[in-house]
Order: sequence, then structure tokens, then C-alpha cells
Amino acid sequence: MDLLIFGGQSNMEGRTEGLPVPNEAAPGVWEYKFLTDSIVPLVHPAGERILPDLDGASESFGSLVPDFCRVYRNETGREVLAVHAAKGATRIDEWLPGTDRYRTALKKILGAKRAEADRNQGAETVRQAGYDIRREARKLEEIYLDMAARAEAGTYGRK
Repeated sequence: MDLLIFGGQSNMEGRTEGLPVPNEAAPGVWEYKFLTDSIVPLVHPAGERILPDLDGASESFGSLVPDFCRVYRNETGREVLAVHAAKGATRIDEWLPGTDRYRTALKKILGAKRAEADRNQGAETVRQAGYDIRREARKLEEIYLDMAARAEAGTYGRK
């Protein structure tokens, strides 16, 4: 399972105009919820309010996290555990090591790793995955342009 961390400011907090229909979890795509210390199927809206430090995709809107994780799972074949640790309208210096916001995000990340190990009776199954957004941007742009074209044609989401 790959641990994907969505951390930082407003672009990672994310908001869309509304929830997608249908709003279903993809197989093998999970989210860690810090407040309930649980791993749940990832659906919109992602994240949770851990104020004042973190915020979810609020107002019942969606975010990029579930869609990105679904595409990641389809492209890699690996299960995903997403950690949404973001809050909009913040300054970059609020995320530096030693700050409250950084400590809260780190607690959430470490909680996710521990919860997944507990689910697997102590077995270390999580690997942290990273990618170079500049290198991957072109591929993601192609995927999303294809999704947009299929949505416009009325074929997106059909099996």
C-alpha cells in the first residue's frame, strides 16, 4: 500500500463546485481519519476539520484527493492510503518544522502509518510514495483532458 500525503495550503485543501454523482469509493483506495483513528474508503469530501491547524474539503464539496487516488490506483495497481493534511489561507512559514500546523500534520501522517500496521497485525505494509509533479503533470493533464472530453460527451463514468 502506498501512503500519499496531500499536505499544504489551499490547492491541497481543495474544493469543487459540488459532489460528484455517483460518489463511490474505488476499490483499494482508503483515507485515514485522525479524529476517529480509522481507515475508511475514500470518497468526497476528503479530509477533516482539526481546527485551527487542518481543514477538509468543506461545505460538502469535493476535492482532488479521491479522483487523484483513483487514477493513481488504476495506473499503478497499488492500494492507496491517503492522508489529507491541508488548510487554505495559510502562509508557508506556518508549515515549517516546529510549528503547530506542522506537528498536527505529522501526527496525522504517523497515525495513518500506525493504523495501517494495526490493521495488518503489526506488519509494515505502507510504503511512502512520491513523484515529481513537474514530470507527472503532463501525464495527469492528459488523463484529466480525456476525463473532461468523456464528461462533455456524456460517457464519463459509464462502465
